[in-house]
Amino acid sequence: MSNWTNFIQEHSEGVSSDTGFVPVAEDVIVEVAGADAAKLLQGQITADVNQLADGEFCQAALCTNKGRVVSTFHILRAGQSFYCRLPADNAEPLIATLKKYGVFYKVEVTLREDMGIAVLLSKGLQDTLPKGLSDKALLLKHGPEIQEYWIEQNQWQDCWSLLAQSGVQSSEHGWKLAKLRLGWPEIFPETAEAFLPHALSLDLSEGISFIKGCYTGQEIVARTHYRGKSKKRLTLLQVDIEPVLPGSDLKSVEGKSIGTVVVSAASDSDKGGSEILATASIDIEDVGQLMLEDNIVAYSRLPLPWSLDD
Repeated sequence: MSNWTNFIQEHSEGVSSDTGFVPVAEDVIVEVAGADAAKLLQGQITADVNQLADGEFCQAALCTNKGRVVSTFHILRAGQSFYCRLPADNAEPLIATLKKYGVFYKVEVTLREDMGIAVLLSKGLQDTLPKGLSDKALLLKHGPEIQEYWIEQNQWQDCWSLLAQSGVQSSEHGWKLAKLRLGWPEIFPETAEAFLPHALSLDLSEGISFIKGCYTGQEIVARTHYRGKSKKRLTLLQVDIEPVLPGSDLKSVEGKSIGTVVVSAASDSDKGGSEILATASIDIEDVGQLMLEDNIVAYSRLPLPWSLDD
C-alpha cells in the first residue's frame, strides 16, 4: 500500500458539490531524472520527448525488440525530469527496462511513492477550478471536462483541501471510464507483449513519432506504418455483460477470433453492462453479437476520439 493510498483512506470524507473529485490509487508515477533522461527515453520509447516543452505531455509506449508493447503511459516533461503515469500493476517492467539501459547514462529511474494523483471530472470544469491548485501540482488537461493533478507529498494536504472545495470525493470508477472513452490502451501483466502499437491505435493518438529516429522496436513499428496496414485497431464496445479481465478473447458467434480485451469497466448507463476497450478487427460491425467468455453477448460500438478509418 502506497503512502498516497494511506493518505486517501485517512481523508475519505466527502464534501458537497456536483464536481467529481477522484483520488487515484490504482495508477502510479515513475520519474526519469538527470542530465541524460531525454537521451535515454529517446532510445527506448515511441514518443519524441525532445519535442516536449516544459509542462507538456503525451502518450507513449515501451516496446520489445519485436515491437511488442510492454507498457503504455502518459509522459510529462518538467525541466530535466520526465514523469510517467501508468497502472501500478505494470510499473515494474517500465522501471526495470529503463534501469537496465540507464546504467550507461546520467539518469535515475524512481517509482515516486511520494507523489499522488487526483482528478477532477465535470462539465464546465473551467469555471470551477480551485485557485492556486495549478501552482502546487503538475497539471494535465484532458479536454474541458477532465483535469489531472500529480502532487508532491509536501503539497498533499493543501491540494486535498483545494480539491475538496471543488468537488465531492468520487470513486475511481469514473476515472476508469474516462480513460476508456479517451482511448487510452493501458497495459497490464496479462497483456504485456501481446500487442503491436498500431493495434492499440497509438499512431492515431499521437503516441508514436515516425521522424525522431531509432528506439527499441522502431523497425517493426515503422514497417507496419509505411509498408503494411494493421488488421486490428482499438474499438470501444458497450456490452451486456459484466467487466472481464484484460487479455480475454473476443470471438465471432461462429468462434472465429476477432480481437482481445485491453481493459473494461462497468458502464454507468441505465442499461448496465460494461464498456470494453478492445483491439479488434477493422471490419467489426457497429452493432452485433460476439462471443465473450463462452457467452453470446450483444454489443454496440461507442465513439472514440478518432475514427477506425483514420
